[in-house]
Amino acid sequence: MPRPARIPLMHRAPPCMLPDMFLSGFRYLGLSVLGFMFPRILVAAGFPLDVWAQQIGTRIAGATFVMSSHAAINICGVVIAVLFVTAEIWCQPARRLIAAVPSGLNWRSPLVVSVGEHGPYLKATNYMVYTTRRTYLIGVQNRSNEKTARKCLITIESISPNVGRDGPWVLDRNQDISAGDCIFVPLVTLGESASQEYQCGDSFSTIETDSTTLWLDIDKQYNIKVRVTAQDVPPTSFTCKVWVDSKGRLRIRKSPAAW
Repeated sequence: MPRPARIPLMHRAPPCMLPDMFLSGFRYLGLSVLGFMFPRILVAAGFPLDVWAQQIGTRIAGATFVMSSHAAINICGVVIAVLFVTAEIWCQPARRLIAAVPSGLNWRSPLVVSVGEHGPYLKATNYMVYTTRRTYLIGVQNRSNEKTARKCLITIESISPNVGRDGPWVLDRNQDISAGDCIFVPLVTLGESASQEYQCGDSFSTIETDSTTLWLDIDKQYNIKVRVTAQDVPPTSFTCKVWVDSKGRLRIRKSPAAW
């Protein structure tokens, strides 16, 4: 099998340069205002929050303590605002962890699989006078900013409808994908008629794996589920649809959902 094409991609755009403290201040202010106004919204909607607050105040301070409805609402607003801000501070570590996803530091995989019909996803060659061999490649990108995905294993887990054989089938193995880099691996090939005047295209599209050749009927649409694994990197899966249109052209798209 030929070595997959490797095309370096640009790194992600630099993050916003506004100071984190400035943004955090606006976030805390917004949460405080929301928390302070929240009891008023509930009371306006018919929720007896002010009455409950007066009853709680009377039980704590004694029967002689009298709290106005306005004061009860203000106290509830302050308490809720403090709870909102406290919850925001408590959730900050989890938010930083989620923001670090492109670096591959948490459970989400930095490996992203994609397909297309143009550019690096397409390889077309003329191998006979009236026939063009069209091959679509899948792209596997490492979106980590610092970590190399080592010894990647790219497999087809399943094909629907069934092609008469059980997977998985290996498309490529032992590839290293540097941070921000992308490789392209051949997926499916069809010999097409170069002209509508001469119907000399293939009756089957083919998928070349390391152990066998899979034959796909041109009269059917196939869902192909691809899985990519690597050392010290969470795996990722991707499903695409492959078919031949009414003009005899091989087509490929990302499937909206796995079957």
